[in-house]
Amino acid sequence: MKLFTKILLVSFFATSFIKSQEIIELSMGSSYQYDIYYSLDNGITAFPERENWELAFSTDPYDNNIRINSSYVNLYQVSENIEDWEKITNFNSSIALQLRNSNKEWEIGAFVSNFFEKNPFNYGWGNYNTENQEIEGCRIYIIDYNNQMKKIKINNLSNGIFNFTIANLDGSNEENISVDSNPYTDKRFIYYSLINSEIIDREPDLNNWDLVFTRYEEEYVTLNGDTMPYIVTGVMTNQNSI
Repeated sequence: MKLFTKILLVSFFATSFIKSQEIIELSMGSSYQYDIYYSLDNGITAFPERENWELAFSTDPYDNNIRINSSYVNLYQVSENIEDWEKITNFNSSIALQLRNSNKEWEIGAFVSNFFEKNPFNYGWGNYNTENQEIEGCRIYIIDYNNQMKKIKINNLSNGIFNFTIANLDGSNEENISVDSNPYTDKRFIYYSLINSEIIDREPDLNNWDLVFTRYEEEYVTLNGDTMPYIVTGVMTNQNSI
């Protein structure tokens, strides 16, 4: 991912930019309701709702990357032992490690950002098993979205299928969910709505967009003398086409 520009001509409802000698205005909707996928050759190619998903799974068969919708979702690692699942019954801020998407590389989502550098088989949420050639979960997280907190663990990635478990902190309403990325390899990610319990196909094909106008978490923003992560509106590029 490359950041196309830091500052845009932005109004509350629209974004404007200059293409050659042409000024293009794109409406992101009230309260930035939509992401706008834009092709320099074909114009707008998709405008999905910005907050209709919480998790994004890589469609690359050689990648275990999982991103979060950082405009309103927070992710915390709470255990490095997946066997602690039953023991996690509350959110303890003293042991929780907040994880974030990279705002520079699509390949580093929150779930893989805390990979263990000294272990070549660790990929953040899981370890590579050389015998069955699967990535098997090793950590437990708490995900904060839609005014609720749940615990979540990625169980494994096998043949392009992500399997994960999510439950209330007290263990109730536990669900085992599978997301098959194989039908979507012409896209960068396939998305999942935890709120609606459904897969969301929201991206254009990889070769059909150059820019996405969106909201995301900028890692270093200085505000009132303090440097902190902050939700911003900006433009990201499709690195396969620019």
